[in-house]
Amino acid sequence: MFMSFLLRGVVVVAVVLACATGLTAAFGLLVAADYFAFATILSPVFAALAAAGTAVLFCLLAIIIGKIVLGRMSSRPKRSMHARVASVAG
Repeated sequence: MFMSFLLRGVVVVAVVLACATGLTAAFGLLVAADYFAFATILSPVFAALAAAGTAVLFCLLAIIIGKIVLGRMSSRPKRSMHARVASVAG
């Protein structure tokens, strides 16, 4: 039983790692495409700075959304052990 639980954990970790690697590659390609789009209207130095700024803004947006989601998840009031026992005991 423990081995199947451990095996499931290994599979979950492998899938999460594969997804993270794929998303990192996709984000890198998105930044490259962003750079080439900026390079059509800006000099290469400013296009690189604009692409890096866009990547930083994307990361800041992800952090803000993550904080909002985590804040909403933990805002539920937690019942104490005494309240749980009282609700079961009637």
